[in-house]
Amino acid sequence: MANKITEISDKLKTPDRGGIVALCWFVVVLSLCLIQQVYVIRFFYLIIPAALYIIPVCYLRRLPMSVKTTDILLGVLGCVFFVLPFVLIKVVVMKGAFVPPPAMYILTVLMLNAIPEELFFRGYLQESLGNRPATVVIVSAMFALCHSGRFLVGGDITPLLTFFPSLIMGRLYLKTSNVLPSVLFHFVANLAFTS
Repeated sequence: MANKITEISDKLKTPDRGGIVALCWFVVVLSLCLIQQVYVIRFFYLIIPAALYIIPVCYLRRLPMSVKTTDILLGVLGCVFFVLPFVLIKVVVMKGAFVPPPAMYILTVLMLNAIPEELFFRGYLQESLGNRPATVVIVSAMFALCHSGRFLVGGDITPLLTFFPSLIMGRLYLKTSNVLPSVLFHFVANLAFTS
């Protein structure tokens, strides 16, 4: 056990060239996200997802996305156990309304949020930094940082809470090495949160 912890610690201290490149790309993406969130540059709403698609395509030998029934079932179970209770609390306890979003919004959340963010954060960063439990936590912190613009400007802590669903998405990727379950979870969580 001690050897394993030392090995992980050494790996985190001295990332390989791919890990260093991934960290550099993270800094670029973080900068774009914070600029967009602070200054609300509409053009960045397309630039950021484009970058999140392009970076993994350029650096990964193959995209870690495949249609496997067991992986999809795992993503669905994640939604049932973690997203459904949130929706039920919102509707029943808080007496909120669940309003189904328009079809164009659903497509936008899938294509400009869930897929590119999971390809970049799970498929590229988590894989490049070593697909381990410690990396899930690190990448989740990075994910929350990229959503932290409203916190930095107005003190709204809500975007920082993305750390917790990111842990689930990272765990799904850790278990399957497939971004499809985490894309499914991310997509449903975003729809539930905004509906």
